[in-house]
Amino acid sequence: MESKTGRAGWEITQNCKITYYSDNLISLMTRVYEYSGGAHGNTAYATQTFDVSGPEPKELNLEGLFVGDSDYINVLSNLVIEELKQQNAPEVVNGWISSFGEKELQNFFLTSKSIKFAFEPYAVGPYAAGSYFAEIPYSKLSSIIGTGSLLASMQ
Repeated sequence: MESKTGRAGWEITQNCKITYYSDNLISLMTRVYEYSGGAHGNTAYATQTFDVSGPEPKELNLEGLFVGDSDYINVLSNLVIEELKQQNAPEVVNGWISSFGEKELQNFFLTSKSIKFAFEPYAVGPYAAGSYFAEIPYSKLSSIIGTGSLLASMQ
């Protein structure tokens, strides 16, 4: 789905895509680009993941995907930092960002083989560095995916 509106040099574009779909889960990633004047526009991401196994869809956060007492935030943070270092994300490489909390990891979406975290411009580097996506394969998450988890079958 894409929508675009423009007026007197102002622009907003939204693209929503299904990144994963199964009988139990659906995951969406929306990219929003907005220009309202100035040197450049900006990009933001909104993600949603739903448990669709029951009679009503239920939106999931990270807690709903991982074992609650597993220190999943710390495990995910370490893996995301490692991935962003490999991509040379400036604020991670220079040490300004050394860990992430749940708030910074809220923009996640699922694929058939991994969980991906979206970081918009300015989140882990300057605008010119652009967006970053940290992809963590499910195989690296076995310690925080419970046997009854919706992600268990994806490992």
